[in-house]
Amino acid sequence: MGTGYGTSDTYYSSSYKVVTTKAPSLKCGLKNDRFTVSDITKGNGALTYPIGLLTASELSIVGIVNSIQNSTNYLYTNQYWWTFSPEQFAQGEAYFFQASSYGNINDNSPRFTSGVRPVINLKPVTLFSGSGTIPDPYIVE
Repeated sequence: MGTGYGTSDTYYSSSYKVVTTKAPSLKCGLKNDRFTVSDITKGNGALTYPIGLLTASELSIVGIVNSIQNSTNYLYTNQYWWTFSPEQFAQGEAYFFQASSYGNINDNSPRFTSGVRPVINLKPVTLFSGSGTIPDPYIVE
């Protein structure tokens, strides 16, 4: 997969999971990469606010996959937006996975403009109201 530093070409585990094996996973192998707010037992405790981006594996699990267009998925927006997942570092440039305007996953350099779709993580005991529709949005209490 490469050394991950210098000029060595490197493919990251997200590439292996969603492109090579087509076996996405929500498991994070390195504790240092498990961003948590205060839990230092399971995560790194380095997150100030519980907000982030979806990963390429999360997109794959719900049906937005590499090389197959899917405009019927609930995450489809007809726009490009970044995921949290690096794909590779090659020839001196970084590439990250993004959801494409065609409803599939592709990779691109961050020097290209793309949107973001932030997500927040709520504890299971969080109270909310609403149905999540435009006339009745979720309201976190």
